[in-house]
Parts: sequence; C-alpha cells; structure tokens
Amino acid sequence: MTNGYPSKSPSRKWIYALLGMLIVVAAGLAFLFLGKNRGGNGQVKELVERLSAVINKGDSLTLRTLYPNAQQAYSLCLTCNIDSLQIEEKENGWRVVAKDGWSLIVERDKTTDSLYVKESYGIFAYPQKRLALAKGTGWYDASLNDLSNAERMADTLFVKWLQDKAVKSLKDQVKITKSAVRKGNEKSGYPEIPVVNFDTFCTVEVSNQSDKEIAGDAYSVQAREKWNYVEWWPDTGSELSPESGKLQTLTGRPIPAKGLVTYSWKGEGGFGSAHGGHDNHRLDASLTFTSRLAATALDSYTPTGNEYAEYIAEKENE
Repeated sequence: MTNGYPSKSPSRKWIYALLGMLIVVAAGLAFLFLGKNRGGNGQVKELVERLSAVINKGDSLTLRTLYPNAQQAYSLCLTCNIDSLQIEEKENGWRVVAKDGWSLIVERDKTTDSLYVKESYGIFAYPQKRLALAKGTGWYDASLNDLSNAERMADTLFVKWLQDKAVKSLKDQVKITKSAVRKGNEKSGYPEIPVVNFDTFCTVEVSNQSDKEIAGDAYSVQAREKWNYVEWWPDTGSELSPESGKLQTLTGRPIPAKGLVTYSWKGEGGFGSAHGGHDNHRLDASLTFTSRLAATALDSYTPTGNEYAEYIAEKENE
C-alpha cells in the first residue's frame, strides 16, 4: 500500500496487453484472408478473360493448357463480360457463373500453383458452320467435356438428316390458312343466254405457327383461279366446262413468329350463270419453299433428345 491506497495489480496490465495483441493478430489474419480471397478472385477473372480470348481465336493448343479436359475445342463462341461474373468460393476452388447462363468450375493445381478449368456448363466446342445447328438442337447447352456431341456435329450425313427433319417440321407450321376468291363488278350480260361476265378478287393468307420469323425469300405462293364455264347449246341446253386461269407466282414476304401475312389481288375474272351460281368459281393455292428455309428451320427446331438414336435406327434398317 502507498498512502493508504492499494496499488493496481500487475496481472491486469498483462491481460489488457494480451487482449490487445490478440485483436491485432485477428485483424492481421482477417486482412491476409480477405486479401488472399481478393487475389484468388482476381486470378479467376484473369483466367476467364484468357479463356475467352483463346476460344475466340480458335487456339486449341493454348485452350488445353487452361482447360485440360476440353474435347474437340477447335471452334467455339464465348463472350465474356468480366463485370457480369459471379464468383463463389468452393472448398477446392471456385464456381464462376455468367449472366449469359454458362458457368465454370475452376481449381488450383497444387503442383504449379496455377488455376485451370475443370468443368464447364452451357458452352460447347462446335465448328462455326455447325453453331446454328447446335443451338437449334439444344446441344449447344452441353459441356466442353462431352466428346460425343462434337462427333455428331462432325457426321455430315447426320447433319443432313437432321436438317431435313427440321425443314419438314417447319413446313408443317407454315401453311395456307385461307384461300378465297370473291366475285364482283358484273361486266356484261347476254339477254339470249343466262351468262354474265364478272371480275374477281383473290385472297391468300399464310400463317406461321413457329417461334421464328420466316424470311420472304424462303417461300413463294402459287395460285390459280378455276371455274366452270357455262356454254349454251340450242339443241342440248347449257353445259358446264371446267376452265383454269393463269398460274400466279407471288413473291414471299416475311412472316413474323406466330403471325401471318395476307396477299390480295384482282383476279382474271370469269363467267357464270345469271340464275343460280353454276360458275363454281374457286382459287387453288399452294406454297413452294426454297433452300433458304433450312437455316430458319434449324434455329426454330425443338429437339426431342432422341434424334441421334432415330438416325442410327434408320441407318440400320436401310
């Protein structure tokens, strides 16, 4: 005691000092841990940037160093917006998810301490000329590790088979839903026989039930007026003789997805009975498709998932 007052215990000073040291150490560890994470995420972004550049250059050799398990990766489209990436740290690496829908699993090589892509989802290596087909069949959303899909795209006969299937499917969705001819403008009549001469107005409606716009150069419309011409013979009376007008070929116009277009024009006219409609006037119309339809067909084709099995089965039965 000093001056009658108890002195502070030295042990309390050590406790306060120890607590202070623990706080400093914890802050340091947190800084190092967060810094490590930030550095790791930065390395992951750098890896994805390099992957995107290598893919778009078609540099398959370099791609294999970044993504050792990639198969047939000689042509692939991948856009990479680094700011849109979501990076989630996992136990053995990172999961990278892009707003475009594709994702990567990234791990660190313990031997070289470098990052590499272990798996991918939503992207696949197709030749550029097969990219539309791959998207159209849904195989675009496969994995770069999946070699079987790449082999299918390299099978020219299968590609042709699938293209024909897609074209047939689209043709079934593009149809003439209205074909009509209307009489009008009576032009002249003959008192001695019940026949009149009249103008006609033709209408053809083409409907597109698919989810893709149909280009105008993918089809054309053929139409022909037909009627029964009434002839009057004094000894036998009236007779109906079939007649056909000139075949009309109408240039196609773009049809929006789930939409339709209507063609209207003045026809050639015809003859008919003034007393009862024996003319039986009608319009015959049909569609002719061009090779331009194939590209649209592949883009709009909805796969069943069994196409390749169907193709193999057909080959075996030939």
